[in-house]
Amino acid sequence: MCLGISLVRPHCQPGQQTAYGASRNEVVTVRCAVDAHPASDLSFRWMFNSTMEATEVANSTVSTSGWQSNVTHRIQNEQDYGTLLCWARNAVGEQREPCIFTIQPAGINPHNLNILHNLLMSLNDRHLDTMCSTFINQIFLGNNKTKQTGEPSAPYNCTAYNITASGLSVSCLPGYDGGLSQFFNLQVLQAKADNKAVFNSTGVKSGDFSVYSLEPGTAYELHIWSENAKGRSSSVVLMAET
Repeated sequence: MCLGISLVRPHCQPGQQTAYGASRNEVVTVRCAVDAHPASDLSFRWMFNSTMEATEVANSTVSTSGWQSNVTHRIQNEQDYGTLLCWARNAVGEQREPCIFTIQPAGINPHNLNILHNLLMSLNDRHLDTMCSTFINQIFLGNNKTKQTGEPSAPYNCTAYNITASGLSVSCLPGYDGGLSQFFNLQVLQAKADNKAVFNSTGVKSGDFSVYSLEPGTAYELHIWSENAKGRSSSVVLMAET
């Protein structure tokens, strides 16, 4: 008996980081990840849309591996802020809607970037309308008057794995850093002992943690948050049982 295999045109993976903050003379690496079938022999193309023009991204700044592609983007002046658009192609064809990533000055309010991202995603034109996109960029990037807190956004896509009788591992993707260097913290609470703290890990540069010296057969709450010089993010809470 033959089983049919569904062929799927590439589309953006959900949950990936879409907003990046950067200062002058800073380099940011933007990651575009897609789901597709077949996922072999994927090719990617990138476009950068500033407040002045839309241009193809030079291949020298692009690196691709499997289902993801990275662009190294350097901020030298105001025209280097805007949106990066990513399309992937497989044997079925090129994805219909691009993955869109916003590059904004460090410290800009992430709420406005969410509005900008949603507006750009609502545009139906495959290559986007340059005038409309430029107008949106000028409103949110050039004329933003909102008071900025500088606090980081919460980490996301957090997962507990490698769970044993006495330990586990945690991995999170970093959220927006608020325009400052951020670090990550983890606190483990014993769920059935009045939430007693049994493990702490602070000042970690990435969102990856190793937890040890836990009791077997016990339920735990894992609280993860990021922090910078301006404050801390909200916490992400996971449940795990050894």
